[in-house]
Amino acid sequence: LVDLVSFEGPQGKALSAEACQRAESDWISRWILDNCGPGKPRRYKDVAVLLKTSSPLPALLEAFKARGIPYAVELERFFYGAQEVIDFVNVLRALDDPEDRLALAALLRSPLVGLPDAELQALAQKGGLDYLSPDLHGVAAPGRESLREFLAVLRGLRERVGRRPLGELVCAVLEETALLEVSARAYHGQQTVANLSKLARLAAAASDEKGMTLSEFVARVAADMEGGRNEGESPLADEHLEAVRVLTIHKSKGLEFPVVFLANASGGRGAAGAPVTLQDWSSQRLGLRLPSSGACDAAMARMAVEEALRQDHETVRLLYVALTRARERLFVLGARDGDKSSLSRRLADAGAWPGGREGARAESVVAAPDRAFEPAAAGVRPPSDAPSAQELGRLWSSRRQRFEQARARAWSLSPTGAQDKPAAGSARDPDAARGKPSAGSFIGRLCHAVLEGWDYRAAGDLDEALARARAALSRGEPCAEWTAAAPAAREILAGFLSSPAARQLAQVEILGREVPFVTAQDGAVLRGTIDLLYRQGGRLVVADYKSQAVLPKDLPELRAKYEPQGRAYCEAVSRALGQEAEFRLIFLRHPEVSA
Repeated sequence: LVDLVSFEGPQGKALSAEACQRAESDWISRWILDNCGPGKPRRYKDVAVLLKTSSPLPALLEAFKARGIPYAVELERFFYGAQEVIDFVNVLRALDDPEDRLALAALLRSPLVGLPDAELQALAQKGGLDYLSPDLHGVAAPGRESLREFLAVLRGLRERVGRRPLGELVCAVLEETALLEVSARAYHGQQTVANLSKLARLAAAASDEKGMTLSEFVARVAADMEGGRNEGESPLADEHLEAVRVLTIHKSKGLEFPVVFLANASGGRGAAGAPVTLQDWSSQRLGLRLPSSGACDAAMARMAVEEALRQDHETVRLLYVALTRARERLFVLGARDGDKSSLSRRLADAGAWPGGREGARAESVVAAPDRAFEPAAAGVRPPSDAPSAQELGRLWSSRRQRFEQARARAWSLSPTGAQDKPAAGSARDPDAARGKPSAGSFIGRLCHAVLEGWDYRAAGDLDEALARARAALSRGEPCAEWTAAAPAAREILAGFLSSPAARQLAQVEILGREVPFVTAQDGAVLRGTIDLLYRQGGRLVVADYKSQAVLPKDLPELRAKYEPQGRAYCEAVSRALGQEAEFRLIFLRHPEVSA
């Protein structure tokens, strides 16, 4: 039995493409809800929805999700944007890096834990975002014990990181947490379970085939998320799963279903525009078109007609595939006035749209294009305690205020930038305040590059070291200033390396040169590089080379200027090594002056 359903607006007006898609999705979801499920004539898996393109998919899935209809989609993109996948990745990120407090916070407020925002904020303020040694005094008593148990599970999983294969670890996450069950209930049922299972399979394959560690897999997934990789949701092809199938006509080849909905039959191929060139490989002809005027040569005119005919034949073949997928009942849905390249136009050319043909029934539906997909009786209902419009307004106003405060705050600092706090937002555009480098900066960088590899205990060839440093810096930043800066740099280094200060460095235990570090400071990320770290007489010393000219009378002012920088260096060393450090400025031009 074939049903042709034509949609039109009030007073017989034509519907826009978007309004038609919403009306069709509303109609399909209502029919499925009335006829499929426990105690009804059909099972969900008896139904398939076929689409020519993916453009109607958002409206269709919105209707399915609003009414609680389980679906299995084989063409929905942005798998990594599914909330259950994000929750799973946050678990893996927290296991990989216990100090990733953002991942842990997102995990705690997910359905897996369901920690209220107020308690999450209190927990963060008390330093409780640490599952290795948590302080849960900011959490109310009713949920404190369950949170304690969940964090204990995380600690147990963390102990296996690096000791068990990635695939085994990911399976343990699904087995030892309630992620599968809670996410299925909170999100979209079987589709959610399939997506989580797919991510677990991806992790197992990455481990078995490429030997990936947890860190490498998390980094790969993060890159896919940031790059907007198009990854289809898990197809749920298993017969035992109860779900409506959603797929393209091309993917439906060779498949049959008791009930098939051919949606968006009036949609076209989209506004791709006329091609600028066409090439016929069989005749070696090339057609050209001017994009501005649309004028074309004879070859293009002929090939355009041939291409239109080929597309028309392809549309007919596609229509044949769609119409032969149903075993018992077929619904063809579209607008009253379809696109000239649409499937419904082919039916109209055959006298079968919107009806009148033997064996086919036609129905004309007046749609309300602005109607929302309200939850049905058996579907998902909005919460009874939903906030009022006024309360939502206050919440959004508060959220906007917090956003502006966060945007105005520098999120990334350098130790040199910490000595005078940057203006609001300046850290977001570090190049904005960066002018043309001065001659002194080239001299200083040459001196640093030489000292990075200099052996204070053995006499070296300064000219050779300077030539190597200049060549290395020129490869990364080719310019004539390096050659111009070399004589001044040599004079400075020659004086410093023959000084008592350099001879003193020959007697200490050097632990590192040009040591990078990352730490937290005042809610921001502090990144920097320590010029020299050494141990002298049991004390840790952080030294910073300065190539500027200085006089003894300037020392008090310089100490005050560089005190925040030194404090940041020493705090980073103390956090990393568990030992207090002191800060020292080494003035290369005047090694007898110390600060």
